[in-house]
Amino acid sequence: MWSGPRTVSTALMRAWENRPDTAVTDEPLYAFYLDRTGLDHPGRDAVIASQPTDWRVVLAQQASGPLPGGAVIGYAKHMTHHLLPEVDRAALAPLCQGDLAQAGGDPAIVAGITLRPRGPLHMRARQSGTHGSRKEEA
Repeated sequence: MWSGPRTVSTALMRAWENRPDTAVTDEPLYAFYLDRTGLDHPGRDAVIASQPTDWRVVLAQQASGPLPGGAVIGYAKHMTHHLLPEVDRAALAPLCQGDLAQAGGDPAIVAGITLRPRGPLHMRARQSGTHGSRKEEA
């Protein structure tokens, strides 16, 4: 799920987190973003120490890495500004993606949230235990 700041992305992520069949990742490209930009955000060093700083590793894990705890659905909350120009957009192709945007761009309007999938969105568990796919198996 791609989101901008000040949406209900965290609430949506927490809803998915409460499903026993779902593994949730919060901002998996954050360490990469902080490492590359050099920005001095709160907890910067701890974030960089806790996550991979190579976008290739992050996206490969998101696309095909094993899910913990027997989960069959992987849900990741991404922030759009973490997607720096050096990230190869083709690396996103294996992921089922959606955008979370606020109507009118006004953070005060929560009722105007829309979910716009990029292409057909089909959630299913692969037999290998990896993430959802854009196509359903016959």
